[in-house]
Amino acid sequence: MKKTLIFTLFLALALVSANGLDIDIPNRSIFIEGSSTLRDHLAFFNENFRMEASAMGYTIVNNKADAGFTFKFDAQNYTDDYDSTIKFIIMISLVFNESNTEMVSFGHPYRSLDEMYEFNQFVFYRAAVLIPPVGDDIINTLVTAASTGTTDNRWQNQILYLRLSLDYPIAIYQLLLDGLKGDAIYGGSTVPSSPPSPEDGWTDADRLHTIIWPSFGVTVGLEFHPFSFMALEANLHWNTTNGMTNDFYFAAAGELKFNIKLRNALIQPYLTFVYPLQFLMEGIGDTEGWLYPDDIPASERPVKGTDTFKQFPEFLVGGGVQIGINGGGKNVIFVNFSFTFALPMPEYQVIRHNNLNILYQLPTVIHYERYTFGIGLGYRFGFINRR
Repeated sequence: MKKTLIFTLFLALALVSANGLDIDIPNRSIFIEGSSTLRDHLAFFNENFRMEASAMGYTIVNNKADAGFTFKFDAQNYTDDYDSTIKFIIMISLVFNESNTEMVSFGHPYRSLDEMYEFNQFVFYRAAVLIPPVGDDIINTLVTAASTGTTDNRWQNQILYLRLSLDYPIAIYQLLLDGLKGDAIYGGSTVPSSPPSPEDGWTDADRLHTIIWPSFGVTVGLEFHPFSFMALEANLHWNTTNGMTNDFYFAAAGELKFNIKLRNALIQPYLTFVYPLQFLMEGIGDTEGWLYPDDIPASERPVKGTDTFKQFPEFLVGGGVQIGINGGGKNVIFVNFSFTFALPMPEYQVIRHNNLNILYQLPTVIHYERYTFGIGLGYRFGFINRR
């Protein structure tokens, strides 16, 4: 079982390494070269490494000149300062024969040959997993990659990406106290003064709260990289709710991103400008119109299907960060964290008609400030390599 797990692990590592360089793995040729002053150890490892190589599809040749790679081992006596039971060590190296480049070198200490039955496969594939397909151009590319740590970074260097993501935004409507009795709507025969006064005529009240409403959504966009360090994205959002009613929410957005390219990650802090598509929000609301006192103008009386919102911010601003990893080839898997808000000015407040309860019709409108926090998981498809 342990050998099977070790084989599976290293086979996966081999495939991942090859995929990072867009290379298939055919059969490879290898020359096994061993040495040791311990004759039984030399015979043991020579036989077992040949068995492992054959079982895994490597071509073993008996002439070093015919091999693309040389697998070297040397078994030695060894004294471990921390574990007195360890008596031996085997030194392993893998050499690319054409340029005589040593691709990897390491040692594995052991107590006895019996113990090494469990580790022969591990030791062999720790080195042999680096053997690329036989072919001069490909071999030279991978040898360079192994020595310099270079990997396929096309996923970080596309000029254009198509962005698709699943989102989980949380809309927050912070209640403002304009016209309320404390934090409550109320009933009465007069419109309250501003600010409200105890002398205003009112009969009863119903407390309101800040609204926190999560939803699900999707985003589709195009991301353009005019420079390696900067990107521009235009996208469209669709959410299952606007955060105050169950009606869909649509918005268009633009993002200015700054690219921080690490070896295995792409970090993009960004600024965003969001434009709610208000014309698509017309008709939201599902409450019947109330019977209003005569001193409330008809223009201030909401009716079913017309105007839950009296005012909605024309735009929102904010920012966030996207953290991406290699999604295969030219593509990116990313997680997105975002925050947006309406400017803290009266003209950018959310104002809804008070059609919440027929018993408490004052004030006629309710004021909020709108914020959103969001997290999303997405995929970007890359197009057009940056030269």
